[in-house]
Amino acid sequence: MNKPKKIAYLTTAIGFGGSEKVTLNLLRSAGHLKSSIKPFLMVRPWEEKGTLLQELDKLNIHYQTLPVAAKPPAEGNDYLRIIRCIRLLMTHLQAGKYDLIHTSGYFADIIGIMAARYLGVKVLATCHGFISNDAKLKFYNNLDIFMLRYATRVIAVSSVIMNELVGKHVPKRKIVHIQNAVSANPATEPKACVRKELGVAESEILIGYCGRLSPEKGLRNLMQALILLKQEPIKCLFIGEGPERGFIEKYARDMHIQDKVILLGFQENVEKWMTALDIFVLPSFTEGHPMALLEAMACRVPAICSRVGDIPGIIEDNQSGRLVAPGDVAQLKRAIQEIAADAEVRQRLSGNAGKIIEQRFGLSNWIKKMEDIYDSTILKSEWTA
Repeated sequence: MNKPKKIAYLTTAIGFGGSEKVTLNLLRSAGHLKSSIKPFLMVRPWEEKGTLLQELDKLNIHYQTLPVAAKPPAEGNDYLRIIRCIRLLMTHLQAGKYDLIHTSGYFADIIGIMAARYLGVKVLATCHGFISNDAKLKFYNNLDIFMLRYATRVIAVSSVIMNELVGKHVPKRKIVHIQNAVSANPATEPKACVRKELGVAESEILIGYCGRLSPEKGLRNLMQALILLKQEPIKCLFIGEGPERGFIEKYARDMHIQDKVILLGFQENVEKWMTALDIFVLPSFTEGHPMALLEAMACRVPAICSRVGDIPGIIEDNQSGRLVAPGDVAQLKRAIQEIAADAEVRQRLSGNAGKIIEQRFGLSNWIKKMEDIYDSTILKSEWTA
């Protein structure tokens, strides 16, 4: 009987967004894999345990933490942190004798690919996309793209990301497109109970957004659309944190719509709050393969999204959701207004959305694809790093 292949899974465990949810899905499902996965999670040692670590603790999944730096940024730059992380990771990898390193996220790619190259271990990297909001992120993204050229294989979670990688000279033969997945039947709470907790009346339409409150998500356009709908019985729920929170709060005050805006902040149990929505809105300027959209569809919530990234391949306009042009406030407002006014349309869209998750984006098919890519990356000599 062949021994299970040993895989070291390397990622950061600081925030809890789409990529961390993908990590949690993989580790939750690891028992269904033939391979054995050991998580190596990079943390800020001066901070309390984040959501990902807490969830793994609940599941009794054992992991190894690695410090991303020796001191907080407020105490000065840690210029040797990359070298220190590589050396520490290599110590663990040599002791564990792993067959494959699987990295997820730009810092994990940089550290993991360098360590793998030195040790002669094959490496699989998952690329969730690139957001360069400042010079530091731009530097790390450029370094990440350079290092991805030296990975054995690269998973692109969207076709847009795959094309971007090819355009940045990551060899096309190394890239495989594997889209994200979610549970097709998430555990939820009764809609009426959650809406009561939020202070939303049965007669009101609750639209909502879930994710990081950042400029590329188009939330200013959503607020402008909300102004155009201020006479309608519509409220808007924001689930998440980020730099745009201050703008949303001020804009709501200045436009006298504070009673229409609910800012929940970061929430671990996203499905609970998704259940309360009548319409999910994702007005982004850029996306890959958004987990929040899949979660909304799994909760049978009709979605209105910008026509960007892989979104047009997930929902079909007027069949399983609505697509609008990014940045077009009038079109966004019209789509919200039309769906809000017709309960039968909402029911049809949400029903079709749920079927799409079951048929195309469920976890069982995704796990099978991950098993296949693990096997092929380890065994196929032509993909050697």
